[in-house]
Order: sequence, then structure tokens, then C-alpha cells
Amino acid sequence: MCSWCKAIEVGTEWKPIKKAVEELSLLTQESCPAIKQALCESCRKEYMQDYIAEDVKLASDIQDVLPFIKRLFGD
Repeated sequence: MCSWCKAIEVGTEWKPIKKAVEELSLLTQESCPAIKQALCESCRKEYMQDYIAEDVKLASDIQDVLPFIKRLFGD
């Protein structure tokens, strides 16, 4: 199950939770199958884009303050 969008992996496909529950007949089973948290392909791409953008911003912020830090502490 995707930790973000709650899609469920059915075979090799990620499906919306309602469709997956129907296809797997989860509501008619006596016990719930084990659930492993993951990120679906779509959420993984979105997460990586956000992570990279945040990393680039942090690198830019460090470059902005680096001259000040060098003046304080030397090279």
C-alpha cells in the first residue's frame, strides 16, 4: 500500500484503494492480508522531485552564507 496516496499494488499494477479492495475481495476475507507500506511509482517520482528541489535550495542557501562563515572562521 502506498504510504501517501493509499493505492494498493495488485500484481505489478498500482490501483486506487476502492478498486483494489473489490478486485482482491478484501471485504469478504476472514482476515486482512499483511500490508507493507511503500511508495507507488507516481508518489515516488513526486517525492524525488520535491526532495531534489529542496536539496538544490539548501545548496543555494549554503552558498549564500558561506562567505560570512569563512570570514568568521577562516578558510
